[in-house]
Amino acid sequence: MSFKSLAKLYWDKRGKTYDKAPGHTEFEYVWERLILAVINKFNIKPFRALDAGCGTGFLAKILQKYKINVICLDIAEGMLKQAKTKLKNSLYVDFIQGDCEKTPLRDYTVDVVVSRHVLWTLERPHIAIVRWIQTLRKGGVVIVFDGKWHPKSRKLRLIQLMFTTWNLIKNRTNIFLGLKYNILRGRHRDNIDIVDNILSKSRIFYRTYNLTRVRNLLRLVSRQLRIWRSQYYMIVVRKLLA
Repeated sequence: MSFKSLAKLYWDKRGKTYDKAPGHTEFEYVWERLILAVINKFNIKPFRALDAGCGTGFLAKILQKYKINVICLDIAEGMLKQAKTKLKNSLYVDFIQGDCEKTPLRDYTVDVVVSRHVLWTLERPHIAIVRWIQTLRKGGVVIVFDGKWHPKSRKLRLIQLMFTTWNLIKNRTNIFLGLKYNILRGRHRDNIDIVDNILSKSRIFYRTYNLTRVRNLLRLVSRQLRIWRSQYYMIVVRKLLA
């Protein structure tokens, strides 16, 4: 079974219990402030947005409050099912099942792309980001939230494995499937350097930003969530030319 097929099967099964895991639904106001900080910084008036790897619709729920038309994209049917239930009363959300690395949208069709807790799960995260930039209109932004979830020390990795196993049992997920996926996923850990390197060589006209206000909010997120003593990172990419 390929990594992508395994990932799809795993997240299909995680859909029902995903929102119960630590860090997945807490502190909505913090994530809202992070997104608005970027949108306001560049004076963007978003009409259409893509929530790439939407999961159960956490970020889409935030965006649709501002009457932004949101396309929820996820490879896992189980995740989309939960998102549809959560956002069933929204007039501003559409759903597409698809692969983030092959985002099935036309170029120059969205103003904002948001993604949270997705990049680290992908086999080729740099391909996904380049594709997201291609879907942007001129002046649009890609806003990515993720973290370095894989500790370097052997002791912490063992603790993480034990915690993962316990969560799989508690959430009634197939343990063999879950552990196999998480071990394979570990090979793609901390892809931030890969992404930065690939973007610097791409032919897309873009600029990455590290905003002081955003850094301060990210510190707040990391302090409040305290998942694996991990440090969140954020990528902000603005498309300069069409």
